[in-house]
Amino acid sequence: MRHLCFAHTKAFTLLFLLLSISLSSTSLAQDNNAGDTGVVVKQALQPVAQADLDQLKSTLDSLATQGDLAKTRVGIHVLDLQTGQVLYEHDSSSLYNPASNMKMVTSALALDLFGPAYTFSTTISAPKQKGDIINGNIYLSGTGEGFILYEDVLDWAATIKNKGITSITGDVIVSDGLFKQGAYLPPGFEQKQEDASYRAPIGAVSVNFNATSITIAPGAKAGDKPIITLDPPNDYIDIQSDLTTVSGKTRRLNVQSITSEDGNGTIIKISGKIGTSASAWSTRKRIDSPPLYAGSVFKHALEDLGIKVNGTVKRGDVPKDTHTLVSHGSEPLTELIMAMNKWSNNFMAEQLFRAIGTHEKAGEQRGTWEGSTAVMNTFLSSLGFKEGTDYTLKNGSGLYAGNGLTPKTITTLLAFMYNHTWSVEYISSMAIGGVDGTLAKRFKSSKGMFRGKTGTLNEVSALSGFVTTKGGRKLAVSIILNNPPIYAWRLRSEQDKIAQAIIDFEK
Repeated sequence: MRHLCFAHTKAFTLLFLLLSISLSSTSLAQDNNAGDTGVVVKQALQPVAQADLDQLKSTLDSLATQGDLAKTRVGIHVLDLQTGQVLYEHDSSSLYNPASNMKMVTSALALDLFGPAYTFSTTISAPKQKGDIINGNIYLSGTGEGFILYEDVLDWAATIKNKGITSITGDVIVSDGLFKQGAYLPPGFEQKQEDASYRAPIGAVSVNFNATSITIAPGAKAGDKPIITLDPPNDYIDIQSDLTTVSGKTRRLNVQSITSEDGNGTIIKISGKIGTSASAWSTRKRIDSPPLYAGSVFKHALEDLGIKVNGTVKRGDVPKDTHTLVSHGSEPLTELIMAMNKWSNNFMAEQLFRAIGTHEKAGEQRGTWEGSTAVMNTFLSSLGFKEGTDYTLKNGSGLYAGNGLTPKTITTLLAFMYNHTWSVEYISSMAIGGVDGTLAKRFKSSKGMFRGKTGTLNEVSALSGFVTTKGGRKLAVSIILNNPPIYAWRLRSEQDKIAQAIIDFEK
């Protein structure tokens, strides 16, 4: 849940996602085609016989109470999607911390609310051009896309250069747009003061997941200053370093991201030693102010392409009389939620959750985190869920404490989406067991038969999704472990045994 880093390009990512859609469409077909395992997938419309239910219960009861699971809160719910029959349940109506299983709810609401073809827009505008000069400010505004990379920003700068513009006399102004200014940190993120990239703030215009990569390389000889590089390049971050180059292969580095006293800036403090023979080293850290960071990256890109910007980067609104220079559209929502769910991207989930709050259904709270919560509550209530009993809501990613879902709530939601207009898009967004995303190394012996969402915190391991059993049944499954005596991720093998027993059911 915490280790995602999009080091590859957007084009590579989108190609991979298209391949995943193809794999999902093939293995989800509800006909008599054979899957990757060679097992024929049959229609299974008859209820399960009581003897088979008893056998499944005996097997799962045993697995759920062995070893460390005996000292762990274990919630399981198994629902037949074709008959509506509950095949198994174990403490399935109690609230559990779902960790990143919360993203299943966020993506379901987003698809239901916006539809799979929805795109986010980012606009660059300015007063009408006079010759090769923009007399005044240049404005950057957006609606909350979570997948803007530095290559997009360079594209924008190149488009402006191709219009013949060589100079901007004013400032770079970045607008919070429909996101009401401030409150960049998602609800619940204040619980820990971590500087890791997965705890990034959220903004209407956000670049490179609101994180920066710091690469440190040694100087040519001992005593030289090490080489420190920021990606993307920007002047927003204040680097404070007493790092030194020494002889040999030593590499003892400490890198911290610290919020400036005014709360708007980010200081990167670097200390330690790096040897002349040591290889370069990189880390990613969160930033603090999405608009100022995005504006600085954009200003740097303009200047790198030879466009002089006389002013500085500021926050502000876009005047009505500006002229559009660049109009950027995101990939369709279906591709964005696939990138989010397959690799469990917290940042993209919170961007999407905040964007949900800009919908008119948020009413007077539109544009706030409270508006996002209000729209989510309305959606869950429409499915028959009661707040406090079936769910509790803190944020859209599942990071930290505060969210609660029952295993039964999850399978009921999955059943709703299984029959939804956008069911294929939703199911295709999930990681495919034994194939990709966070399930690439799990379920290797039954590729494609489990597709779903993982969730991991120190005290949580969640696994929920859609199962095609070897007997041909289509199931919704949720297996959540809370408060184990060891780190929860160490219990994945036990969790997988439970899931595999369900896959093998009625084979």
